[in-house]
Amino acid sequence: MGFDFLNDRPARPRGRVRVFRRGRPAWLLCGAAAAAVLVGGCGDGGDGGEGAATSPPAATATGSPRTEQPGSPGGTGATGNLTGDRAERQALVSASKVGYGQAVDDAVAEVDGGKLVDIELDRGRGSDPVWEAKVAAPDGTVHEVTLDAVSGDVLRSQEEPGQSDDDRKEVTDLITRAEVSPDEAGKTATGRKKGGRVIGAELDHHDGREDHDGQEGQEGREGGNPVWKVEVVTPGDWNLTTYDIDAVSGDVLSESVDRD
Repeated sequence: MGFDFLNDRPARPRGRVRVFRRGRPAWLLCGAAAAAVLVGGCGDGGDGGEGAATSPPAATATGSPRTEQPGSPGGTGATGNLTGDRAERQALVSASKVGYGQAVDDAVAEVDGGKLVDIELDRGRGSDPVWEAKVAAPDGTVHEVTLDAVSGDVLRSQEEPGQSDDDRKEVTDLITRAEVSPDEAGKTATGRKKGGRVIGAELDHHDGREDHDGQEGQEGREGGNPVWKVEVVTPGDWNLTTYDIDAVSGDVLSESVDRD
């Protein structure tokens, strides 16, 4: 997941299989393009309780998260009965030896005073699993850190190119306002899924959807707390559940299940 703030993410090498479903964060759409705004703008976290999927409620009670459930019912968990995406998640997680919590710690350690803003479990160039992280320095400069998900070795650590002053200010705003750590967000997510494994987390602006108390959220930098978007895979059915967690209060704002 790139922090090419004003550019689209670079194309991934052939052979790399994407297991995430999350979209590009709204605040990443305007990076180096900020200079052109006058012309046209910019067009393991631990095991937890059982998290069975439920249908979206007709009305959301105060304090309860909104639930979205796209996709068709999952299979039995046997590889032969899984969809391609779920079989890939199974293979990727099974091959990994370094969990989410350790990967976060190791990535952050590469940047003095760094704060995690993005991490995901993915395929490396040789098809081996890797953790790809984005770590922000105190001044908002983002560094790319890639960790071998089997050995834990740091494969790459470098400053992401093409960052503008506006990019850094935007990242600084996020990491300054976020009070919930990535580890705490991961534990909140896996607390809803017995045996769930975190395979990705991203600090982002609120996207304007309804929050947990039914109030309409505010978009982007105009308001709303930052959120952690945490992705959890459930061994057995290998579905992917995404939780939006308020990065200030720690409340779960929404939950969606991908059974594809």
